Amino acid sequence: MAEETPKIILQREFTSLDDFVKNSNNFYLHFVGDSGMGRLYRTKDAFKRFQKYHLELEQETTRIVVSDVRDTSLSKWHGPITKTETWEKLIEAYKLMSQLVYKDDRDVKRPDLGKEFDDWFLCR
Repeated sequence: MAEETPKIILQREFTSLDDFVKNSNNFYLHFVGDSGMGRLYRTKDAFKRFQKYHLELEQETTRIVVSDVRDTSLSKWHGPITKTETWEKLIEAYKLMSQLVYKDDRDVKRPDLGKEFDDWFLCR
């Protein structure tokens, strides 16, 4: 019997880099490394798939985000990311990872939000 193709749960599509900067919320936390909140985000199935299929991009994005966070005050309303280069790398990663969120992933089902699946899953 052929293996069933997993059902992708479509995530929010951002119309521009500016839209992503303003509305991506906590997506950057996938790339703050393996300590603190990063540890929690990096356990998501979609992140693990992204890391498996795009290891080089994951490592580069993590390096850039960690550097930017280290250099930035946490007072920014959209998080501690300030450099355009960092945002560009994050949106590149988001576009790929958003295609790796599946209906059977832990915590993607959200009846508490009044919908079957969470289309903001990567940004919460």
